[in-house]
Amino acid sequence: MKVKGYSIWLIPDVGFFHEFCAIIRDLGRKYGAPVFEPHITLLGQVMGIEGDLKFKTEQLAKKLKSFPVYFGRYRGEENYFKPLFLEVERSPELIGADKLARTIFNIADRVEYQPHLSLVYGLFDKETKNKMEKDLTGKNFAGLCQTVNRLALYHTEGEVNKWRKVFEIGFDI
Repeated sequence: MKVKGYSIWLIPDVGFFHEFCAIIRDLGRKYGAPVFEPHITLLGQVMGIEGDLKFKTEQLAKKLKSFPVYFGRYRGEENYFKPLFLEVERSPELIGADKLARTIFNIADRVEYQPHLSLVYGLFDKETKNKMEKDLTGKNFAGLCQTVNRLALYHTEGEVNKWRKVFEIGFDI
């Protein structure tokens, strides 16, 4: 699946980051899916000059303070980027970060922000998605909280294996 532009990602804290990396890697290997860095997309398909986008990402990071995110249950959709994901609660802090990001990047209102953390990318039938969920038995994140305090700017042009991190920055904690 190809996409265009850049994306602004919220990066999980170190403990969760490594655990999600392992899940994404293991599902990718088992089901032939691309491997990617765990993240909660704040903005996607952002167009512009990389230097300008980096500057805006820095401005966003300076205005954000670390905040908690709360995970919900596993879900899946008929969407290449969301066949299996963890729901993320739409907290006031997360909605505020979304609004601030859209303001800084001059992005008009969009459909309602649906924060999530994807665990695999691809198009899979229902039976395969059920197997994936069984693979995650014993890995229940529902109700758990983590602190988010980093942003990453990714060039997400083309296939997932061609994506590259432009840079990562901590919030002005």
